[in-house]
Amino acid sequence: MVRRSRGFTLIELLVVIAIIGVLIALLLPAVQQAREAARRASCNNNIRQLGLALHNYVDATGYFPLGRVTANPGSAILSGNSDTSWLCLLLPYLEQEVISSGFNFENGAVGRAIMVPPFLTEGFNANFTIYTRSIGVLVCPSDEVRPFQVSPGYLGGLLSGMRLSRSNYAASWGNTNWGQNTSNLTSSNLGLPVAYQKSIFGHQAVRMKDVNDGLSKTVACGEVIQGDINDLRGMAWTPLPGGGMFMTRYTPNGTNDSFVGTGGATALSGPTGATGDAMPNDPGLFCMSQPPALPCYSCKDDRRSFAGARSRHPGGVQVVMGDGSARFVSDSIDHRAWVAAGTIDGKETISDGL
Repeated sequence: MVRRSRGFTLIELLVVIAIIGVLIALLLPAVQQAREAARRASCNNNIRQLGLALHNYVDATGYFPLGRVTANPGSAILSGNSDTSWLCLLLPYLEQEVISSGFNFENGAVGRAIMVPPFLTEGFNANFTIYTRSIGVLVCPSDEVRPFQVSPGYLGGLLSGMRLSRSNYAASWGNTNWGQNTSNLTSSNLGLPVAYQKSIFGHQAVRMKDVNDGLSKTVACGEVIQGDINDLRGMAWTPLPGGGMFMTRYTPNGTNDSFVGTGGATALSGPTGATGDAMPNDPGLFCMSQPPALPCYSCKDDRRSFAGARSRHPGGVQVVMGDGSARFVSDSIDHRAWVAAGTIDGKETISDGL
């Protein structure tokens, strides 16, 4: 007697498929967590390299890099701001000698603006090929790489079409705004004095001995998120909020402002009450859209603009301290501790748990 083999019934097949689906559902979060752990480790290595470059720069010059170079005293060409970012000064110490040697420091990142048609900026034209070069050590693998492109309508489209590289690491720029002042600030939500507190990066060069709060207690650089194509955030070639710098008036990935201003809303956001990075009010270059976790609004006064440290890592941002050590700072850090960590001479006491 021949016995026929029995195949799977439809119900059995569906049960097997359901079991496989459950197993995949259980494994997928673990796989995603493992991938993020690897990306976070890579980001940590990047920011450690940044800390090492900072110290090599200090060894060579005696100072931390200027946050924003606004003039070249030895040049007769510059009649305005060159707006050269700290990143441009640090290139040789990031093993980017070729890019650094091709950078036109005489004109700087922007250089003299020619305020008649065709409205060119000498620095941008001299260095735009440099800005197209992507530097791997400056990109966090957890963020999406989004090249920056000047809005087609800006200056009649003369600067559009060029896709420029970005970075996920920015300099600590104090606790207030791009102008590093207290204009429009009336009180503090934290009970702190309404005062600008100096950070490692600014318009004046800082020596290691100037960091009286301790290098291991002071944040030098941290993460930012790359904006959409016409949004300058992540554009570290320029010393702008969310691009080359961030402020500690927001905690990491936060929007709760440490200050109260006169703009008609608690968070200095104007009458609408909007919160987020207060980007300079230029529709051709800045806050065009809001990708996930990257809120923004247009600030009417560029000097009052500011942005917070942000990342795609769950729960916080990576930072490098003044001593070159890398740390992960939680979104839930006490706001006063975060402000204190950004200052070089506040004489605050910060625990080792930053």
